[in-house]
Amino acid sequence: MDAAALRSGAAALGFRLTSEQSRDLILKADTDNDGVISFEEWSRILRLLPTINPFAVFEAFGATM
Repeated sequence: MDAAALRSGAAALGFRLTSEQSRDLILKADTDNDGVISFEEWSRILRLLPTINPFAVFEAFGATM
């Protein structure tokens, strides 16, 4: 997923990510440095949470509702 897809997905969940926030999230999650978050990379992010809660992911990166 690229930055635009990340912002779109966040918006569908009721969060507003800025371009900077989405770029920061991709930089932190993109372990293979291809400029996008793969399914495997996204899965690793979600596994870090005590329970799978996508809202917590966006809240951790300062997204606003």
